[in-house]
Amino acid sequence: VRLEDHRGDEYVPKKATVKPFGGQGYMLGTPTPNLTGTATNSPIRSAMTNTTAVASPSSASNEQTRIEKLAHDRFSTSSTGETMTTIRLRLPDFSSPLKIQLGNQRTLRDVRQFIRDTLPQLQQFEFIEPPATKIKVEDETKSILEAKLTNAMIVVRKM
Repeated sequence: VRLEDHRGDEYVPKKATVKPFGGQGYMLGTPTPNLTGTATNSPIRSAMTNTTAVASPSSASNEQTRIEKLAHDRFSTSSTGETMTTIRLRLPDFSSPLKIQLGNQRTLRDVRQFIRDTLPQLQQFEFIEPPATKIKVEDETKSILEAKLTNAMIVVRKM
């Protein structure tokens, strides 16, 4: 071990270190413009008109709000004193989870029937509880409380 005597030296402060994520932020790219308007003869425009239409984010959020309201109307009628819980469903066509509030005595079969009635494109699907645990069909007859799915996140995957 070598020691050096620096008691007589003048103090020099260290250079300021850069803090990550500090300062002004910048957005990468540009927002996607709406593709409404008149058609032109450009090859890009004609190629875009031949593809299927993609739902805009606002229409997707409107659809999600509509489905959450339907779920509230369907599942809010519970017996007095019944404990309510929230299940978050990750549906294949939605970017954010669909929140359904229902009583603990409801079953996953009730949730499955609601999804089938509300979303016709999801007639065949399976429930998956993260991390990648498939929920058995037999467990769908158990109540949410018995299946230990209170306040759970459930992924819905098309089959």
